[in-house]
Parts: sequence; C-alpha cells; structure tokens
Amino acid sequence: TVRYFLRGRGEEMTAKSNAPSTISAANEGLTKKKHAPLAEYEKLLRGFKYKMALDAALETRKAESVVALLRELVHRGGLGAALAGRGGDNGASLEPLLVFLVNNCTGSEAVSSPQQKRLLLKVTRVVVDMYAERPQSLGPYNERIDQLFYRLQARLHREVDLQKQLLKLMGALDLLVANSESPTLPQSSTTTTTPTISTTSPEPSN
Repeated sequence: TVRYFLRGRGEEMTAKSNAPSTISAANEGLTKKKHAPLAEYEKLLRGFKYKMALDAALETRKAESVVALLRELVHRGGLGAALAGRGGDNGASLEPLLVFLVNNCTGSEAVSSPQQKRLLLKVTRVVVDMYAERPQSLGPYNERIDQLFYRLQARLHREVDLQKQLLKLMGALDLLVANSESPTLPQSSTTTTTPTISTTSPEPSN
C-alpha cells in the first residue's frame, strides 16, 4: 500500500527541517566575526585615551597591533599626545616604546613594507626630539634607557650606511646598463705605417 512505501518519510522530513541550513550557519559565523570583542587598546582609542591606548598595544608585544595603532594615531593627529609625558617617571613608561622602536624601526619580520618603515622612522624622530636630550632638572635617565637610546642610534646609523651603499650600487648598475646599451664604434681594418728615418750617416766616398 501507499502507507507502506511512505513509511519513515515523515520522520526524515522533520529531521531535515530541524537541521540548521548551511546559509544560516555561515551567517552566524559572519555575525560572530563582526561582533568580535575589541582589544583593550581599541577601546582606549575610541575613548580618546591615546597614551593609555599605546601602552596597551605595547603590552600585547604584537608589532602588527602597535603599527596599526600608531597609523591610526597619526591619522587622528594624536601621536604627540600618545608619546608625551613619558620622561617624568625616570623613563619607566618610555622603555617599552624604545624597545619596540629598537627592534622594528628599520624593519623586521613583522614590519616589512616601506610604508610601515616610514611610519616607524617618523615616530622614532619624534621620540628622539622629545626625550634624547633630557632636561637637567629631571635628572639623568636610568642606565637601561641610556642603553636603549645608544642601540637606537646605532641601528639608525647602520640603516643610513646601508642606504648609502645601495645608492652607490644602483649608480654603478645604471652606468653598466647605459654602457651596454650605447652603440660601439667599429674598429678600422686598415693599418697605417709610419716611415722609418735612418739615423746613420752615409759613408764618405773616396
């Protein structure tokens, strides 16, 4: 009978209707991604607490996060506010920033694009202008801060020397390419002979 052949179909249809669809599962995944919790430095950035946001980003020890935050600070005009006020505590709040710049200012595995390097070199210049020459009224930095400034200076000097060598190499390559592309004049097949002049005097005749 018909009932015999349709047995179990009702239970199968019910199970299929109760199973989540692929589209629903995908939409749920996208919703979770869109509503991912903000990092602490992102919350502080939204609250215009730029200095605290930079400290929180440095605490993550993720160069990508720090670079992203610095880029956003430059875009908002808040870089100066984030870097200011780090000298009065004998450099304690300055140390994590210097460590980051020493490790990444001229490039690293995490900082490889020219745009990122330019950004960090700009930040380095601002930090050096702010803190390299400490006012005598605040006393000297601790030894750790001085060492970091020396390491930062040495790394910048190495980068300058490397850039000079690259410029020289590029100039030499351009010269070689120009010489290889210039036409060469054919050498003449005729040879000219120069007359020889005898230097011996003739013998007198008898």
